[in-house]
Amino acid sequence: MPVYNAGQFIAESISSVLSQTCNNWELLVVDDGSTDHTASIVSDFVKVDSRIRYIYQENGKQGKARNNGIRNSKGAFLAFLDADDLWHPSKLEKQLECLEEYNVDLVFSDGWIFTEQERCKTSFGTITGLLEGADGLSLFLEKNRIPILTVLLKRESIVSVGGFTEVRNIQNAEDYHLWLKLILEGYKFYGMKEKLAYYRIHPTQNTLNDKRSTLQAIYAIQSLKIDSIIFRDLKNYHIRNWYRRLLFKYPVYVTDNFSVVLKMYREGTNRYLIYYFLKLMHSLFGTRVTRKVLTKII
Repeated sequence: MPVYNAGQFIAESISSVLSQTCNNWELLVVDDGSTDHTASIVSDFVKVDSRIRYIYQENGKQGKARNNGIRNSKGAFLAFLDADDLWHPSKLEKQLECLEEYNVDLVFSDGWIFTEQERCKTSFGTITGLLEGADGLSLFLEKNRIPILTVLLKRESIVSVGGFTEVRNIQNAEDYHLWLKLILEGYKFYGMKEKLAYYRIHPTQNTLNDKRSTLQAIYAIQSLKIDSIIFRDLKNYHIRNWYRRLLFKYPVYVTDNFSVVLKMYREGTNRYLIYYFLKLMHSLFGTRVTRKVLTKII
């Protein structure tokens, strides 16, 4: 459980772990440099349950916090719960059974999205069944199919691919980057239809303005080293779609970060002349016109 200034929610999140019907777990709360009362809240839980451990680190973002937790963990299986989200009481028990039944490396599930005003707003709508190989990769390159709070996977799998990336411009999509690495290495996923987790929407969360972390997801895909021609073609196809999604779905976000988007476009395609043409157009005509031109050429 990575946490940064989540004192408002973390007690409820920890309580959802304590409520698990599977009792054989350890909870590592990795404090990523919080400045609120998070530490004191976690300390109260640590005093009454030895399965809960508190680890402090200087602020390094989610990937570093998750890796820190993995290094200090003891179990053969890993699961992730952010400090503002919740688990269904049967999550771990059902997923351990599913992992064994289908002989896969990672299982995930559907879940609920909620706010403080409406506890069960809508479901994630995740895909179900076995996911692997080129077909599985294509589905994941299209978008992040796995809510991280619903995951249970084998520790050896995540260690074999080097854990989560700690690259700054991929944070908020560090989980997506990991799923892509795993499926590229041949690991198998299974999506469960059960709703086993609750994702909280609130004004202070990192992904409030772009819930799919589109910019970070593009960085994540571009950073992948792919040797297979088939996989490389899939990657290039989906990167173009991610750009279009960014430009059309989040126009305000793009307006505020247009120079970043153009820089990513140049780095991802090496079309320098087009890049500088677009940069000039942006200075002359603004974001709206340039955005329309960019969507026509990618």
